Amino acid sequence: MNHRPRIFVLDTMRGVCIVVMLAYHTLWNLKNLFGVPLPWFNGGIVHWVQLLAASTFIALAGFCWSLGRNPLRRGLQVFGAGCLVSLVTLLVMPSNAVIWGVLTLIGSAMLVLCAIAPWLKTWNPWVGFVLAVLLFVLFQDMTIGQLSFGSLWAMDVPRVF
Repeated sequence: MNHRPRIFVLDTMRGVCIVVMLAYHTLWNLKNLFGVPLPWFNGGIVHWVQLLAASTFIALAGFCWSLGRNPLRRGLQVFGAGCLVSLVTLLVMPSNAVIWGVLTLIGSAMLVLCAIAPWLKTWNPWVGFVLAVLLFVLFQDMTIGQLSFGSLWAMDVPRVF
């Protein structure tokens, strides 16, 4: 079997992101599900740490997509894991259900990439980078029901669920 060597800096970054996301969600659960008073939790540095960890995790998933052996299978697995999280949270805590989480996002992006990868290979990588940054800025507030470019423009988005 022909194995590529591991890229340890990517593994380390992924591991750090996972630890930060686990810590964030543990604190979120303590505050929002169990009523532990954590007045410092909302906003401020916690928001930026969560945003940085999630954004880095998503960017790493995109970067590492081309390094995998079977991206279609991996995309289906990650999307399926996201659907499982949605199902479990709908059953266990419907008022705080995760309808479209980071796993669903990454899995669906991997599946879309499987379809458009040949076309994307014709692009200049910098065009893709700029487009990715613009899409991030546009969709970063989607979880609070807005599409926006910061203070330049904002539009409320109706909630589906």
